[in-house]
Amino acid sequence: MKGLNRYTNASMNRAIEDIDFHEFYQMMERGLTHIEIAEQLGITERAVGWLAKEIEKDV
Repeated sequence: MKGLNRYTNASMNRAIEDIDFHEFYQMMERGLTHIEIAEQLGITERAVGWLAKEIEKDV
């Protein structure tokens, strides 16, 4: 399972690097669901959830 976790983490990191943070934050502010944000940005719902948690830590 370690290999799968490394692959998943690497994929999520690549996806996160490719998105516009300000666009992501605006979507969160508008109240879009994690699924809607993931579909619009082309990333996984898991990545959206992780980013949302990180933003909550900073706020």
